[in-house]
Amino acid sequence: MIAHFQDPADLRELLTTLLRFVRKIRRAASRMEELCDETELYLDERVKDLDRSSHGGPVSPPPDDPPPPGLSLTGEEKERLLAEAEKGFSRMEFNRLGNGDALVSIEGSSVFVVPPKLADLLEILRTGVPDPEDRLLPWKSYKEVVGELERMRPSRKRTGRKALRQLIHRLRRTFRRHGVNRYFIGTREGAVRLAWRPADESVTGSDRL
Repeated sequence: MIAHFQDPADLRELLTTLLRFVRKIRRAASRMEELCDETELYLDERVKDLDRSSHGGPVSPPPDDPPPPGLSLTGEEKERLLAEAEKGFSRMEFNRLGNGDALVSIEGSSVFVVPPKLADLLEILRTGVPDPEDRLLPWKSYKEVVGELERMRPSRKRTGRKALRQLIHRLRRTFRRHGVNRYFIGTREGAVRLAWRPADESVTGSDRL
């Protein structure tokens, strides 16, 4: 079909339109995957609650815990958050404490505490060389993140794909709880990234208090 175009301008217009269409489909697929992940994890927690309660065990999370983000937001609210996440954020403070926690502030938010397992994940996501096109930190495959988690703490139980998705979900909930856009933790098929646009050309390691 491309060979039938004699005018390069017409061909370029067609290819540009197709490129926009493909990118639109990819964004829609990514958002659908996010919603499926959030809903699956939320329902999984509810099933475990029922199992625990039937055996007289404690039920979690606390009563004020809302439904998963994708189910509680209006379409307009979610579109706004996703658009904000696509642009990314530019300010981040991240300091590890001796007990494994991290003190975090994003885009001027109040400093909040991130527990050790989630802090490990966030430390991995906040490192790397920004993408030259959008200046955001790069996407990391689930396999790559799992490998880095295991290198950080060799004694920890092996982290599978489902366990990693749960960590991502919990980190997003922590962001939301402290007024930070949960979609700054972006996901697409088999990959995750932190939508940070650091001033430095690359970010390595972390500060420790």
